[in-house]
Amino acid sequence: MKEFRIIIPVIVLLVLGILKMNLEAASLSTTRSTIFPDTINWVLTKIPENKTMKQHTGAKVFIRINTTKKMLSGYTSCNSIKGKVVLQDSTISITEVVAGNRVCDERTMGMEQLFRKIIQKSTSWKIVNNMLYLYENGNLLLEFKSENEK
Repeated sequence: MKEFRIIIPVIVLLVLGILKMNLEAASLSTTRSTIFPDTINWVLTKIPENKTMKQHTGAKVFIRINTTKKMLSGYTSCNSIKGKVVLQDSTISITEVVAGNRVCDERTMGMEQLFRKIIQKSTSWKIVNNMLYLYENGNLLLEFKSENEK
């Protein structure tokens, strides 16, 4: 009976240790999957909301998000843009997106205004197979491809 009293606390400690390790491992895997890569230019490939809008100047529309500085930068095929970004897990908030003051043709300026308006609606993000997807309440807003991906 004395041995039984010793074995039960040892088993309880082992079980608690295993549970703690599993919780720490789950926490690490969640953290790793939500880290946003700061060193990638994301080239716009699609605006599902406006299927007729095309990049007609030959210039790439792209963004780069720096989570450390909480900044967005990029290019809209006419002007450079910058804004503020807050990422937390899979949520995103993009605000105060402003563009340079270069004047381009009407269609390009329309694309720039549309892009700036839509990107600021983003509420969540995910990266799958070198593609960045920005959503508003579960609806796809913008699709980007990693510039590193050929």
